[in-house]
Amino acid sequence: MNNTPVPAQRKISAALLSVLIALMSVTLAAPMASAVGPNQNDLGSSMDLPDNSSSINSSQAIMNMNGYAPTASGALYGELDVGDDEDWFAMTLNANEGVTLQIAYNTTYTSSNGSTYTNDFELWMYDSSMNIIEVSINNNPEVVSTNASTGPHGGTVYFKIVRYAGYGFYTLDFWMFSTSTGNGTGGNGTSPPTNCVGNATTNPDILEPNDVISTATSASSLPVYCTGLSIHSTTDLDYFEIDMISGVTYYVNMSLNNANGDLDLQWESSAGSYLTGSGSTSNVESMSYSALFNQTTYVRAYGWSSAINTYDIEITTDLPGGGQSFESVYVTQVNTTSVNIEIEGLTAGTNYSYNYSSVQFFSNGSSAWGSSTTVNFNATGTTYTANVTSVMSMMVESEFCTESYLTDTTGNVLDIGFDCVYLEMLELDTLSSTTGSLSATNLTAGTDYTLWWLVYDTVEFDNNYTSSNDIELALAASLVHEETENFTSTTSSETWSVNWTGITTMNLHSMVGFLSYNNTVVNLSADEGYIGVHFSDFIPQLPSMVIDAYSTSITSSTNDVDVKGADLVTGDSYKYQVRVVDQAGASVASSSMMNFTATAQNMSMPTFSYSTPTTSGVYCAEVLLYSAASVQLVGDSACFNLVFDDDNDGVANEFDLCANTTIGAFVDQDGCELSQKDSDGDGYNDAVDDFPYDASQYSDMDGDG
Repeated sequence: MNNTPVPAQRKISAALLSVLIALMSVTLAAPMASAVGPNQNDLGSSMDLPDNSSSINSSQAIMNMNGYAPTASGALYGELDVGDDEDWFAMTLNANEGVTLQIAYNTTYTSSNGSTYTNDFELWMYDSSMNIIEVSINNNPEVVSTNASTGPHGGTVYFKIVRYAGYGFYTLDFWMFSTSTGNGTGGNGTSPPTNCVGNATTNPDILEPNDVISTATSASSLPVYCTGLSIHSTTDLDYFEIDMISGVTYYVNMSLNNANGDLDLQWESSAGSYLTGSGSTSNVESMSYSALFNQTTYVRAYGWSSAINTYDIEITTDLPGGGQSFESVYVTQVNTTSVNIEIEGLTAGTNYSYNYSSVQFFSNGSSAWGSSTTVNFNATGTTYTANVTSVMSMMVESEFCTESYLTDTTGNVLDIGFDCVYLEMLELDTLSSTTGSLSATNLTAGTDYTLWWLVYDTVEFDNNYTSSNDIELALAASLVHEETENFTSTTSSETWSVNWTGITTMNLHSMVGFLSYNNTVVNLSADEGYIGVHFSDFIPQLPSMVIDAYSTSITSSTNDVDVKGADLVTGDSYKYQVRVVDQAGASVASSSMMNFTATAQNMSMPTFSYSTPTTSGVYCAEVLLYSAASVQLVGDSACFNLVFDDDNDGVANEFDLCANTTIGAFVDQDGCELSQKDSDGDGYNDAVDDFPYDASQYSDMDGDG
């Protein structure tokens, strides 16, 4: 495959979507695509593949492939999204047929707001009884094969594609092959591209005779997976023929139980030159080779020192399918109406065909495919270029793409090209904590539109909804501003500069806009009605009053609190108040409401002095800032601990049962030293009482205890 980008889709966070749904006065139903329906075009099926195995039959997600081996599918495309965590389908095969299936996907997905997610998709294969045949996880591409099981598949194979993490499209390819369990009927240089299951004995295997280059097993349509093969005699050799393409890397892995006989590998050119080899004494022999030019090569499996043994072998490449066709088609989506198709690697005088069709991928997960156009041509050289016109079905924000298949005269797919451009209808940006801009593009002059935009506090919404479970309350607590504007476009683009007030926290906020046709109902629960959407998150930098310094003296009759304004708007009027409160929130001291006009962005205010409290405890200094209209802005607080300890024994006066403790004496938790305690109440303090807990005696004159 070549230049096949994954179409990106714009997404809205769940919390944001909940807010928008609330604005439309609908219930909080997740706006997700149905599990099975015409909202996607997975594998060209005009639907979203089912999310479970029990829906495969009812949705007809079944490929009837009986009798088609050997064949290769070419690239198919599917999608996994929020609420669409699995894609299931089935394939029917004859008993002597097998299949290898692969998915590949982009490692990351980037949403319209710039958030990047790491993709992790999984691939599972089951037999007709829903027993696992093979699972591929954490590879990319993920590959599974019926060759992973020695038992029969039962005529139907089930596939599950799982979205473990991330979002987006995947490319799917499969290769069908014939299997057998005979002895020595598959070699002689005439076998088709082969994935096979042998009988795992040291009798001649199913690929014999393949002892020399002239009868080598063809292994040029990759991947090839063979199990149960054998080096069955002291003179047996197994050759595999691989047609290489320049720039492609090829891999060979042989698995065996080395304790039963040491088998090795060697890679040779068609002239017999040594390319690479593997001759360890482990249970796995591995080779890789990157082709510097197009050539035919041979892999030789043999027994070291006349060893015989059984083995499994896999021959793969970083170009799935083996790339035996040198022809390539490249698609460039210049804009929404112009497409350039360039084909390379052609054979002059040979007839070819290419077709192309356009598709739009919408933000709600649905897609719309245009009609397909086929062009037949006779190559006059090695390249062919065409400029074609693409037709867009709807002027709606979407990923607009063109796909082209190159085929030979028999209809075999030689290559596929794919390219996209994003059709942007609405963009917006937050310029500051109170201003933003919106731009509608690709408009039709003379058409009536509606622009709806809003600003809300994402943290306030989440917190309120968590406690109240009421969207209306959460919205009332978090909505900062919203406006709707109807307009008739006079050009292909319109711009607006907007502003808002009312932000009172420095939480994460979001501005979101929707563009729709005038008098069209925007149904966000169904994800329809709008033709453009965009949003931008921001953290506001509001005017604030912060505590710059404070004193905590217990010996001074007064203490001070210094505050200063930050991010003030020069020329605007404000008012503030400084308070000191105790741990219970009761006021200890407070200033009057102070009015001022900002003469600079950052300003220091007069020091607030208050009488020092007389009891120990935790105290907090607070400063509250308001606008001239008494709208609360951003304030600050700082807490501190005051401990009054007249005898400096480490126990606060309020808890000290023994005043005036000797300086430096050890005290208990009540602040008492030994000389200040008489634990047994016999009139002798514990410092001189040899028996501090026995009131009948106080002195141990003879020292006997």
